[in-house]
Amino acid sequence: MAEDEAPTAHIYPTTAAVSPKLPPFWPSDPLVWFAQVDAQFSTRNITSEKTMFNYVVASLAPEFAQEVRDVILKPPDSQPYSALKSALVERTAASEQCRLHQLFNAEEICDRKPSQLKRRMQHLLGNNASLTDASFLREQYNVYTRNVSVTCHTV
Repeated sequence: MAEDEAPTAHIYPTTAAVSPKLPPFWPSDPLVWFAQVDAQFSTRNITSEKTMFNYVVASLAPEFAQEVRDVILKPPDSQPYSALKSALVERTAASEQCRLHQLFNAEEICDRKPSQLKRRMQHLLGNNASLTDASFLREQYNVYTRNVSVTCHTV
């Protein structure tokens, strides 16, 4: 090195990443759980399907990992996170029949506001297009409020 040359410092790019802390899996509403997980990935600029797949697999409780065992052990080469997400939602979400049973037989208004009950009813109906019209929800809501009103008056 010549005397008039200053030593050059090598600057290497570094990445300081904070791992996302995924919430425990919600079998009662896997779509909302994945919305939260996707938000965690987005805020940390995690876009790799393989990385997202690994984070979700690492966060699953054994009983839910067992449900998607086949996808975990042999993930597809292309879009492993998307495949895991689809399988987990499909295999753990309540069936339409179960949700409708809950809606018609087991749902209680309790101390919920009417708007909370309406959202719960819409959630239980899911994508059932034939039942999601406003008149159906209004009819069911009226049944619930009549039952609550009768119960309150007899107490």
